[in-house]
Amino acid sequence: MRHEEETVVDEAAGPPIVEEEELPPEPPPRGAPPPLLWPWLLLLLVLVIGGLIAAWFLTHRGHHKHAAVVAVPNVVGQHEGAAVARLNGAGLVSRVQTRPSSLPAGTVFAEHPSAGSRVTKHSVVTLEANGTVISQSPAAGNTVAKGSTAVIRVSRGLVKVPDVVGQSRPAAIAAVRGAGLVPTVFKVPSGQPKGTVVAQHPAAGARAPRGSKVRLNVAQGASAAPPPPPPPPPAPAKATIPDVTGQQQDAAQKQLSDAGFDPKVVYVPSNQPAGTVVAQSPTGGTTAKKGTHVQINASLGPNPAAEKAVPDVIGLSPAKAASRLRAAGFDVQQLNQTTQDRSKDGVVVDEQPGTKAPAGSSVTIYVGRFQT
Repeated sequence: MRHEEETVVDEAAGPPIVEEEELPPEPPPRGAPPPLLWPWLLLLLVLVIGGLIAAWFLTHRGHHKHAAVVAVPNVVGQHEGAAVARLNGAGLVSRVQTRPSSLPAGTVFAEHPSAGSRVTKHSVVTLEANGTVISQSPAAGNTVAKGSTAVIRVSRGLVKVPDVVGQSRPAAIAAVRGAGLVPTVFKVPSGQPKGTVVAQHPAAGARAPRGSKVRLNVAQGASAAPPPPPPPPPAPAKATIPDVTGQQQDAAQKQLSDAGFDPKVVYVPSNQPAGTVVAQSPTGGTTAKKGTHVQINASLGPNPAAEKAVPDVIGLSPAKAASRLRAAGFDVQQLNQTTQDRSKDGVVVDEQPGTKAPAGSSVTIYVGRFQT
């Protein structure tokens, strides 16, 4: 007997599992066109070209901006504030330095780069100053890249050196510093009390650059004996004053000068011939120290000529003095006069008459001769 197989379905176990078979893709219908690629390629090309153009524009613009230059203004001789404002207005950066100078304080005496230099904007320009610009570097007209450094030199100015001789060391130091100078102290032997300033350099009243040094010699104590005083000068010799009345004033001056006296001429009204000495003081025959002034009164004459001003020739060479006096209408007599001032050797140290004299009269010039 045939047994039939039974299929038992367990409903509680859920639906039966169905396995799906993966099928190959269906071939495209015969004769269908392929997908279009050229629009995408064209779009990609446009994007690449646009990117290149943008990159070139940005690069060119940045390069042009970097290469921009400006001219450095000329601020030499200006005050520091005005110089800084002008440089800032030109798009440059100011840097101030102080240096010694004979110009007034606050004056720019140099700049770097100099005026006219072509530099990049926002470059640094250095001013050397105590106040006013007097020079600059690079010089005006030079061309440099924008952004270069310009230096301008500014005067630190001169200050008056205070008088501190005789003061104590602390007081002298304070006074020197208060004047804008730098004290340097040296101890020296001296009979002055210890710590007293006995000398200084530069001397009181001199003009010195602000910030420069002033030497102070300070007494180190009374241990060292003071130097002996210099010997007194010899007493001047005496001589008899010659009697020059009745002589012409130029001859009288020569005789008095040769005797060691200093004649002074004054013209006075008189009926005596013009130029004749009518009186003198001290009188002839008087004993006096050599170098004593002797006034001689010379006659204007019965018909006095017009008096003229005598040109001032003191300090000139004898040749120049004589030329100037002759050009003014006077005769010239030259005499020597001893001097202990070396700077007066060989130049006119006196002239007589010294103010007015008749036209055509004689004027005596005294030329210094140095003797120790």
